[in-house]
Amino acid sequence: MHTPGQGGYRVAIDINGWTYNDIVWLKGDVTQLQAIAMEPPTGVAKQLGLASDRMVRGYWICVLNYDCDRATFMRRFFRDFIYAGTTMRSGGRMGLPADTPAADRQREHAHDLLMEAYGKTGYDRVKHADLQRITPKGHSRLVKVVPFVRHDKHLAPSTQYPPGGAHLQWTLTNTKAFTCAAKVDGAGLATTKDFAVSIAPGAPRDNHFRLLRYLEQA
Repeated sequence: MHTPGQGGYRVAIDINGWTYNDIVWLKGDVTQLQAIAMEPPTGVAKQLGLASDRMVRGYWICVLNYDCDRATFMRRFFRDFIYAGTTMRSGGRMGLPADTPAADRQREHAHDLLMEAYGKTGYDRVKHADLQRITPKGHSRLVKVVPFVRHDKHLAPSTQYPPGGAHLQWTLTNTKAFTCAAKVDGAGLATTKDFAVSIAPGAPRDNHFRLLRYLEQA
């Protein structure tokens, strides 16, 4: 059985030294840009299934580097991800987050359920088709949000990882190169290497669109 999420594919990283356009190697749960693009920080947390206080110090939006043709991408990534259902399921597991990490690991994982339902051949066929959803640029590209407030092993999963939105998510089981595209601070100021705009609650929608257009091409 795979154990992504709680203690499975989480990487201990120090993000304090990151800066714009840095290349960082990350794994764990990822989703598509469209899941977070038009949201203020609290909305990003809600869509991803993170407690809102994880965003109080801000976060990085990192975009997957996709610097190859589709055939190469398919070959490189095929073995390096598993299904994690949707962002409604913390860590890709079914049901509500538990009150202890040990109990949380007992929740069935989307990967295992799909393997059981389709078998390896069928699962691989679905994986191959699903890679077609991912684009090198645009709103369907893969992103990883990295909060400055990191996972706390002493807090209950049910506290840190409430049910999120219904956006597709995958778990990268091996590290991949991501670009640090935008940093959002605790007040909702999103900064890139070229500009800064507020995406705090009540900010103009044009600010969100400007950031989205940048992240689509970063």
